[in-house]
Amino acid sequence: MATTTASSSPDAFTNLLTLLPTGTFVSFTILAPIITNHGDCHTSEKIATVVILGVFAFCCAFSSFTDSFVTSKGRIWYGIVTPKGLWSLFYTKDIPGIEGHYYVGGGDQDKYKLHLADFFIAILSVISFATLSLLCTPFTQCFFPDIPSNILKSIPIPVNSVIGLLFVFAPPARNGIGNGVRLITSTTKDLPIENPPSPSDKSSLEPILPAREDSLQSTDTSQKQETVQERRLQEGESIV
Repeated sequence: MATTTASSSPDAFTNLLTLLPTGTFVSFTILAPIITNHGDCHTSEKIATVVILGVFAFCCAFSSFTDSFVTSKGRIWYGIVTPKGLWSLFYTKDIPGIEGHYYVGGGDQDKYKLHLADFFIAILSVISFATLSLLCTPFTQCFFPDIPSNILKSIPIPVNSVIGLLFVFAPPARNGIGNGVRLITSTTKDLPIENPPSPSDKSSLEPILPAREDSLQSTDTSQKQETVQERRLQEGESIV
């Protein structure tokens, strides 16, 4: 079974990268020059840019309402956080803690239920992505052509610094889609043994060493018999 271990200090920066919408921002910067026509956009380009920006903002917020858990076999299951528990259509009945299509967990049944903190994290993620989008030059040239670029690019740094500090010192408890399962490592002693030999199967429990000793003894006996026969033949030839 997967066990939870404490993270070392370098992992704080890694967790910050997974919590902030860095991947969503990189995807937006790749699409922005194409959608905005490299900043020379008109009404159609502005509508398309707003739609794409809304889709990415929704992805940032939606990932805050997802979580995951690890079964005893080491398999990771994802779901959507609801007031009843973690919801998914793909849960199987053999998973402990499943009630219908909801995973309620083991000891702490409130862990996978919806809380106010989930909305707070979703709002921070959307704000972080919205401010990071100001670093995209085609986007700012399309919507804010009259505002100096140095002013627009100075906004994301303090805003995301504050959000980053909140995520470092008070990281969210969710391991949702896009964040992965953090602080989880597997140990070999906790892994389940597949197809263990049953006590009734005597053939699988028989020792191997005695069989090897018997084969060695039979080999020594045959070699001794061959040596005796060779000596007798040599003695007979010498007498003749």
